[in-house]
Amino acid sequence: MTFTKCNEDSCKNKAVFNTGKCFLHTEDKQKLLTEVYDFIKKNNVLKGYNFSNIPFTGIDFIDKDISFSIFSRTECKDINFSGSTIVSTFFDFADLTGANFSNSMIQFSVFGGSVLKKTNFDESTVYSSNFLGADLDNVVFKNADLSYSRFFGNNLKNTSFRNCNLKKTFFEKIDFDEITVKTSNYQDSIHLNCKQGICIIERGAS
Repeated sequence: MTFTKCNEDSCKNKAVFNTGKCFLHTEDKQKLLTEVYDFIKKNNVLKGYNFSNIPFTGIDFIDKDISFSIFSRTECKDINFSGSTIVSTFFDFADLTGANFSNSMIQFSVFGGSVLKKTNFDESTVYSSNFLGADLDNVVFKNADLSYSRFFGNNLKNTSFRNCNLKKTFFEKIDFDEITVKTSNYQDSIHLNCKQGICIIERGAS
């Protein structure tokens, strides 16, 4: 999908939703929020929209298709994304505290730099997605398919990968006192071990 540039001079951000400006330069933000929220409530297919920096408190995305969209730096605390289709979608630097992604189909998506605290990915497919630098605290991936996804530079705390498919899942600097991998095929994951500027790729160990 192609997103147009904000028409504000010197701004490098992309225009949001059906406007010519990014959210930060939108003059009547309340009007825009009303239009966005109404559109989301009335439609199940939300492909190819830029929602960057928009707060979504109280808005649900249950069973919606939000593929090829941008949610960069959005506030999505306690938002329900269960049953959603999420392909090539960006959640970089978003606040996803308490969000529910259970039973969702997630592929080729980016959660880099996001805040994932008490976030739920139960029974979801999270294929080939990027969690680079995300802050994961009390996140549950129970019964999830995380094959080919990447967890680099993370703060992983009290996070559960119980009974997950971890085939070719990349991990870096894993602290086994802070995560659970019971009944998962961790031996099929890839562990990046970096010391003094030298990185060694190893197979995971159960």
